[in-house]
Amino acid sequence: MRKIQSFVKRSGRLTASQEKGLTELWDDYAIEAQGVLDFTKIFGNNNDVVLEIGFGNGDTLVAMAQENLELNYVGIEVYEAGIGRLINSAHIKQLNNLKVMRGDAVEFLSANIADNSLARFQL
Repeated sequence: MRKIQSFVKRSGRLTASQEKGLTELWDDYAIEAQGVLDFTKIFGNNNDVVLEIGFGNGDTLVAMAQENLELNYVGIEVYEAGIGRLINSAHIKQLNNLKVMRGDAVEFLSANIADNSLARFQL
């Protein structure tokens, strides 16, 4: 059976700050999924988790994380420029309730998310 691709991957040039987010800050904000995720371990708390699929440049997701520190946010995106921008912005704002995953949301949901582990989905 042929896999259905849920996105079209485009790439372009990265700014210096986007590149910094993807290299120097990646380990602080990235989720490298291998198996079902334990969000309590990832975030170090039991706060509800909100998953946003396709966060674009990340501005809205960063603003939500900053305004709702009692929630944990996970953003999934395939576009490196947006991921780098989000990570850099989260670092500047010192957010520890925001993590990011690079890849296909369909694969991530089926392989890495336990039933009833998310409080909300955002598209």
